[in-house]
Amino acid sequence: MWPKHFSSEAAMSVTMDWLDLRCASMRGSSVKDDPKDVPLSAIEQLRRQQRLPVRLKRELPWSTETGCAIFVGLFVLALVGGFYYAATILGKDEKDVWVVYVFIGVFGFVGALLVLSGIHRLIASRVRETIVEIDANKIVRGEVTRICFRQEGPVTLTSLRANVLCFGRTHTWGRRTDSNGSSESYRKTDEKLLYQQNILDEHQFVIAAEEIWETQIEFQLPAEALRSVDSDDREVVWKIEVWGKVAWWPDFMHPFVVHVV
Repeated sequence: MWPKHFSSEAAMSVTMDWLDLRCASMRGSSVKDDPKDVPLSAIEQLRRQQRLPVRLKRELPWSTETGCAIFVGLFVLALVGGFYYAATILGKDEKDVWVVYVFIGVFGFVGALLVLSGIHRLIASRVRETIVEIDANKIVRGEVTRICFRQEGPVTLTSLRANVLCFGRTHTWGRRTDSNGSSESYRKTDEKLLYQQNILDEHQFVIAAEEIWETQIEFQLPAEALRSVDSDDREVVWKIEVWGKVAWWPDFMHPFVVHVV
């Protein structure tokens, strides 16, 4: 109950004022906590800046490539462990058990290489991925294309190189039948390197932390070069590969697929 001298209209006014203040404070706290309104650091502002209209995406994300290599390697090693157990415990009296040991040796070596490759990529990923930008969505044969390379530190590079490559892939289809009489189709792919052009070759430079080294260059593909093709039996794939040799650290390579017309 409100006091007699406190009218219902006044009570309603006070209540509405309190609600307005409460809502305003809640809005203020939500705005304050919104990450979009947090000022970006200087290096983050540099990362988001674009020098050219199109920023290329890596053919396969680095983390996915690393995870797949480690997972497949561990899976192969697990299979090898199972065969080793079968050979030493279950098949120790078999005459042809040496065949299993050969299998174990070969696939154990492959599995170890895959795991080491994944670990190598994981360590190399401590150096940030090279940013590559071009002036159009498509590269036109016979015309000049402008490209920008940006590398963030801290890193000491022995060399930073970039190549434009063209790969031709031919797919052939066939069918195979197993001992039970069932058949399945399979695809065989032959890949060839058809064209290569070096467009960047820098040596011996140091990039400090919170800094980004960059350079812009122009290149031109031959007018008679093959255009990009993606069909069931044939592919022509163009890539820009960035290779970095890092002092006292694993090297890196970043492939970027581009469309050529």
